[in-house]
Amino acid sequence: MSGRDAVSLMLMVLLSFFLMADMFITPAIVPELAAEYGVSTGTVGIAGSAFMLLGSVVGLYFGYANDRFSRKRLLIFTVLLGETACLLTGVAAFTDNFSSFVVMRLLTGIGVGGIYPITFSLLSDYVSEKHRAKACAGVDIAWGLGMLSGPLLAGIALQTGYGWRLA
Repeated sequence: MSGRDAVSLMLMVLLSFFLMADMFITPAIVPELAAEYGVSTGTVGIAGSAFMLLGSVVGLYFGYANDRFSRKRLLIFTVLLGETACLLTGVAAFTDNFSSFVVMRLLTGIGVGGIYPITFSLLSDYVSEKHRAKACAGVDIAWGLGMLSGPLLAGIALQTGYGWRLA
């Protein structure tokens, strides 16, 4: 694997970690979201389910698109769309009501749903067969650590003066 490919692999591992952490932050702040927006925790849960459903459907599209378009461009588009919306979720001006919060989370779901097929497709491009299983395992570990870190990071964010928006 060339140095450039190794850097690409590390970037995919980091992207995977942060996208998975983001996905698991929201369930840890459901009571705070419900209180801020004056909705039930069940309503917040339905929004979380919509995030996951959209991510799943988008994953199917990106699986198809990987065979037809530039994988690098798809990755850049997916991450920019998903993570821009994620960052804007923490800005009160963009999520001043529950509907706008849900829209931002749905756009974030596009990033999370798109990362799965794009990552494995790029791994097959960048990593030789001899090392591909190890590379896939590294990405899988990043996903697991991201999932574990999301609630931890949410708990830390809730203890700051910024509250859930920092998460």
